[in-house]
Amino acid sequence: MLGKTCEIDRMVKSMGEGVVMINKQGELAILNSMAKQALGFSSDEEVTIDNLVKYITNKKNDNFFRKGVECKEYVPIEIEVSNPCPHFLSAIQTLVKDENGEELGIVTILRDISKDKEINQLKSDFISMVSHDLRSPLATIKNVIEILLAGQAGEVTDAQEHLLKLADKKINTLNYLVADLLDLSKIESGQMRMEFALMDVVEAVQDVLTTLDKTVQEKNIQINANLLPRTPKVYGDYQRIVQIFMNIIGNAVKFTDNNGLITIQLSEEDGYAKISVKDTGPGIASEDVNKIFDKFFQSEKTIESSSKGIGLGLAIAKKLIEAHKGKIEVESKFGEGSTFHIFFPFLKMRKKS
Repeated sequence: MLGKTCEIDRMVKSMGEGVVMINKQGELAILNSMAKQALGFSSDEEVTIDNLVKYITNKKNDNFFRKGVECKEYVPIEIEVSNPCPHFLSAIQTLVKDENGEELGIVTILRDISKDKEINQLKSDFISMVSHDLRSPLATIKNVIEILLAGQAGEVTDAQEHLLKLADKKINTLNYLVADLLDLSKIESGQMRMEFALMDVVEAVQDVLTTLDKTVQEKNIQINANLLPRTPKVYGDYQRIVQIFMNIIGNAVKFTDNNGLITIQLSEEDGYAKISVKDTGPGIASEDVNKIFDKFFQSEKTIESSSKGIGLGLAIAKKLIEAHKGKIEVESKFGEGSTFHIFFPFLKMRKKS
């Protein structure tokens, strides 16, 4: 065992990322120089399994390195280190086995993400500032257009009315964009306010369908909605859940061709209210399926380039769903449509004794 550990130790010494290995006995087996530096230790400071988390600020992660082979789920976490100055690490664990399948221990890869966080914060601050600054002039422009359309500044010809309505439509698009940017900024900064209450997801879906009814009729899209009448309640912010469905169902309507079909199915699955939205749109290329929830992602294979947004709707929907302790999944095949599955946990009620 010692020979194997020494062999691994030699291999990781020259790595550009921090590597920590805890063997299955719970002992510190490997700690390369990059990991020692990342965890806040000086070059001459002794590191042991007992003081390994000495400079980690977010103490809830103190046991991260002590999980050993009992850790069955390897999820990347963020670690904040206070020494020699505050910085942030991304930590990802994996189970290491020898050629015979014997478990050797847990290896943790550490990467300094301080610069990434700083850049992301600057981007969020910039987006928030620009969005706020856009709201006032957009409101003024929209007000002027409404005054002109009402004929308060003089008679409007048919041609002028057509152009003004087109401008008004584009202003509405910009207002939606600004709202999305502000929502994203609030979610990422933790400033999104939510008012949770017991609610019915069926009502939220029906509200969205009512809002989209005009577009659905214009495109002659058939909506098949199989909504269970007595689905258990969920605990959520009604307006934000409506926003989630507006993004998902709205996307289905947007990308489904004229005379297409959208099927909405509500069911119960493992303690969740499951809402599935299936469309007959262009579908998503296999290489893009895992990217569609990324901010600003736009598939190059979208059939209608005019239908492309800036790639925020799905990113916002996913973050709002996760804020409700839910999850979202997608099934799609390019050219054959997509199905989005949204899961909200049921509110667990205590039984009366």
